[in-house]
Amino acid sequence: MYNDFERGSMSNALALHYFEEETVDAKSLFCFIEDWISKQGLTPTKMGGKGNKSITFSRGKKALEKENFKGIQEQGIWIIALPPENKVGTETFDFLMAGAMDCEDSFKENTCKLCWDEQIIPWENAYIKNLAKDLYQFCKPKYGYAFQREFEKGPIYYSGGIIAGVDYSQKKERQEITNWGIVGQNEKHSKYQPHMIRDVYPLNFLSPQHLKAKIGSQTLQEWIQSDPSHGSLEKLLPDFWCWSVDEKHIESVKEDLKPHNFLIAHMEF
Repeated sequence: MYNDFERGSMSNALALHYFEEETVDAKSLFCFIEDWISKQGLTPTKMGGKGNKSITFSRGKKALEKENFKGIQEQGIWIIALPPENKVGTETFDFLMAGAMDCEDSFKENTCKLCWDEQIIPWENAYIKNLAKDLYQFCKPKYGYAFQREFEKGPIYYSGGIIAGVDYSQKKERQEITNWGIVGQNEKHSKYQPHMIRDVYPLNFLSPQHLKAKIGSQTLQEWIQSDPSHGSLEKLLPDFWCWSVDEKHIESVKEDLKPHNFLIAHMEF
């Protein structure tokens, strides 16, 4: 069922990374995504079926219920709510709301993500923090971030380090995305260290391991708390922290952190 709502140009998104496939409560996550979409007055339209093919949500859900949701953990989850059919070209760019979980053989490639039209749910830090806490219970991620991105630039692909809708002239942005794909999402890459993060975002979800990373003579936690312009820390759950950075300070924070081999997006090869 397509929805009678015309999508805007900007998305909000939350991506959570680094969790063990064995810890995932896939059935509960599926139900959470369905309910999250429905609460906005929308109906889920499509989902991934066997072989990751796009099928109607109603058909896919019935098939999962028949098998008591077996196999969903291995094949992952993706559910989307689409606008009117005549407004859909490519489903993975033209959705209103989407929820997905990718479970790969590699721990580092495992990702849980939500993405939605900013018109439907405007950006609000408290709301996104609560979303992150809700998702944490289903997969126990060790890292994550929230961001805004134009739909034409494929926000659902961005979290996987895949370039979409970024012109070849935008070499810096393309390289930053590529860095995440080859280092942050590659379990065997020699340059990756567990304390590293992708980049600096308005909301960054960290583990205690990140907070212990060395930024000069200080830990990251000490460095953040040493200056209000470095943002603020909030403990959301025992092993899950939120580092909030004001938009006006993000670039200066990035510049301060770049020399410390901490930001994967800005690594030099």
